[in-house]
Amino acid sequence: MLAHDQITKVLPGSLRHLTEQKTSQKFTKDVQASAGACRRSIIFVLLLVTELTCQSALQVRADEDQNGPALKVMTQNVDAGTDFGYLAGASTTPAFLQGVIFTYEEINASNFVPRAAQLAREIALNRPALVELQEVALWRTGPLSLPPGSPPSATVTLYDQLKLLLGDLGNEYVLVAVQTLMDVEAPVLLGAGFDLRYTDQNAVLVRADLMRQLALSNIRQHLFKDQSIFRTAAGNFPILRGWISVDAHIQGNLLRFVTTHLETDADPVTQLKQANELVQALNSQDNPPVVLCGDFNADADTPNPTIAAILKGGFTDAWPTLHPLDPGFTIPLYIEDLPSPPPYTAVSTPSHRIDLVFARDLHVTQINLVGNQKTPPWPSDHAGVVASVPTDQ
Repeated sequence: MLAHDQITKVLPGSLRHLTEQKTSQKFTKDVQASAGACRRSIIFVLLLVTELTCQSALQVRADEDQNGPALKVMTQNVDAGTDFGYLAGASTTPAFLQGVIFTYEEINASNFVPRAAQLAREIALNRPALVELQEVALWRTGPLSLPPGSPPSATVTLYDQLKLLLGDLGNEYVLVAVQTLMDVEAPVLLGAGFDLRYTDQNAVLVRADLMRQLALSNIRQHLFKDQSIFRTAAGNFPILRGWISVDAHIQGNLLRFVTTHLETDADPVTQLKQANELVQALNSQDNPPVVLCGDFNADADTPNPTIAAILKGGFTDAWPTLHPLDPGFTIPLYIEDLPSPPPYTAVSTPSHRIDLVFARDLHVTQINLVGNQKTPPWPSDHAGVVASVPTDQ
């Protein structure tokens, strides 16, 4: 503690004048009272800082369930607005060109804006730490370029599903990775004509308030070696498929989160090859616990070689483990590419479970479907899946 004369030297002039009139005893009491108040203020500040620090450290624990601290992950096929049936079914070039017109009209009727808003509401309601997205479409237009199959060149955005979703989420989520897959363009012979370009994407989002705590790292993107071919009367187009992985560091534990979109069951041979390649890649790395989510295009409730290959690779299908009596169907909430349009879509009852969550070397404690309400608008023709994994395994 400073001596009396030292204190008066550092006090402002007016206060020094008052201080000099105090008795030594009164001054000592005043200094002691002031010091006590100061100590109380310091203690209050320290407690406040400690509370804020603890709140920050416990953000990752906000998704507690009955089994303890957990982290939520959500997988969602966003739906490009078409299944390209009008193109796949075209046996002649004129039929293909008509199919492009139908596809253009179909995506314009797909309600991308309200669907993105509905998906954002589902995400905000469930607050997953990570959101893993498949079939995130970027539709663009540009000057007419013939013949069909010319290199993609359209640049004017028509619909950007990722941008729409991030806009609706505000600052709540941040883009971690986006993977560009199939990128094709075809002429739309309406009016003077123009080109329509489709770019398929996978993406991963992280909750903004958890970004620092999760310390995401080792973000990887891979295209599968085996790809299917989309064969049309106007030419053949490679269907690029791939996967994204990201590592999260949670309370000293390393977890790997992976999202993928496998080939459809129209080409089961390629689908199985992609599944085997993915399992082999994940098992040949440094082997932390893995949560594997996505649209596997393989019905998990029927005997299926693709699902069998993933299970054989050491993964567990989370849904039947936690909901053995519920089929958990995720698709289709509506059917696209109706014949003789319009209309282009029709309400449907889900009958397949292809949007899945697998885990290896850890167990999922909760899993449920979202966005599968009985009435529209639906975020997608796929239900989303939200799963919780403990952070202290």
